[in-house]
Order: sequence, then C-alpha cells, then structure tokens
Amino acid sequence: MVKAFIKKQYHNPLFRGGLIVFIGSFGVGGLNYVFNIIVARILDKEQLGAFASLFSLLNILVVFGGALTLVVIKFTSVLYAKKDYPALASFIRILSYYLGIISLGLIILFGLVSPFIYRFLHLESFGPLIILAIALGLSLIGSIGTSVLQGTQRFTQFTLSSLFGTIIKIVALLLFTLPFWPMSPVTGAMISVPVSGILMLALSLYFLRDILSQYDASKSNLPHFKWKDIILYTIPTTLTVLGITLLNSVDVILAKHYLISDASGDYAALATLGKIIFFATSAIPWQCSPLSQLVML
Repeated sequence: MVKAFIKKQYHNPLFRGGLIVFIGSFGVGGLNYVFNIIVARILDKEQLGAFASLFSLLNILVVFGGALTLVVIKFTSVLYAKKDYPALASFIRILSYYLGIISLGLIILFGLVSPFIYRFLHLESFGPLIILAIALGLSLIGSIGTSVLQGTQRFTQFTLSSLFGTIIKIVALLLFTLPFWPMSPVTGAMISVPVSGILMLALSLYFLRDILSQYDASKSNLPHFKWKDIILYTIPTTLTVLGITLLNSVDVILAKHYLISDASGDYAALATLGKIIFFATSAIPWQCSPLSQLVML
C-alpha cells in the first residue's frame, strides 16, 4: 500500500516538481555553506571581515532582485497557465529591457556612494567595490531566467541551473584567489559572484530558448494583466524580503565598521558557522514556493 501510494505521488507533477526543487535547493544550500567555509580558509581574518561585509551589503542591495523573483514567478505562471507563449516571450523581453536600464542606474548610483562605503567599511582598495557594483547590476537581470523556469514548472532545469551557478561560484573562487593574480584576494573572491551569475543566466536562457523563439513583435502587449498589478504585488513582497535580509546581514556590516580588523574577521566566520540552520533549511521555502504557485494561481 505504501509503495503504491509513493508511486502514485511520484507521477503527480505537483509532488514530483516539489521533490526535485527540494533536493536541488538542499544541494545549493550545502554548496553555499561549503563556499563560505572555503572563503574562511583562503582569506585571513582581516580579508574575511571585508569579504563578509561586502557580501552582506550585496544581499541587502539586491533585495529588490529577490522580491522580483517572486513577482516574475507569479505572473509567468499566469501566462504559462493560459499557454500564451508569445506573451510570455514578450514579458521576458520587456523585463530584461527595463531591468537593464534600472541596473545601469543602480551601478551609477552605487558609484556615487562608494566613497562613503569605502570609508565606512575601512576597505584597503576600491577593487571589491567595483566588482560589487557589477554584481549589483547583474542581480536584477539574472533573477529573470531562474524565475521564469520556476513559473513554467521546469523544476529540473531550474535545479540544474541553480546547482550549476553555485558550483561555478566555488570554482571561480578557487581560481581567482590564486596568488599570481594582480589583485587582492578579497577582489578575487568577489569576482566569483558575477561570474557565476552570468553563466547561470546564460544556462537559464538556453533552457528557455523554445519560449523566447516565439516572440512576436506585433504582440508586445501583455493582455492578461496590467503593469499596475505587478507594481502593487512588488511593494509588499520587497518589504518582506528586505526585513528578512536585514535580519541576516546587517550585523556583519556593523561588525566590520565598529570592530578591529581581526575581530570583524572572527565575527564573520562565527556568524557564517552559526547560520548553518539557514543553509540547511533553505530548501523548505523553495519547495513551498512552486507548490503554492500551482495551488493558488
């Protein structure tokens, strides 16, 4: 009876998709934890404090990208359920265009405030801030591919894309922190973030090539919902993600500002080790996300 029940549930796309996302997200969480452990082994205490504060700052700055992920999943699901693939292709193109403009604006704005960040975090060079600006610009556009994969219920491809990006991040970390590079180890470690983001976006778009090929310039409007609906859904989502992100990130930034270099490095290492529960349980909300979309939408 139990075997028959499991077999029946496995053939249910809702259950199978959630299981794939759960396993993949658990793997991504584990790999991200490994990434942080490797960073702690490669960098010294002062460098680790700088990297952790920059990484935490990036998590806060890309909060809109995190909220955007949920927004894109929701409205992609609507278009996918109606099987309006030309409209979905148009939706992806419109988002990419406007988010590209917003990303450029964010990079310019970040460049203007970077001297303040440089002084506040007591950094040794502007190199990591340049990489941080690039990663910030890529975050918005990069969130589109994986979000559309989830919204179109391509859970296997979403999982492969996420695992691929995390593995590339670890490989890039090991590569760009080698001693022969003419840059600081902190800058080399930060490079791993935009490199993995670019390659993960490329893979996601490759998986979506069949939808993108159906783009019709004469049908560039979105007939099933209004942009006002997207904006109204984005505001509370952004505030929610911002609250969670601040809870997990702001302490490391303040530690880098107020503590001496070695102490901030110790705090960053202990904070990362203490957050293993977040890495270990990150698969649960990711599993609930696609399931709730299928049920509620």
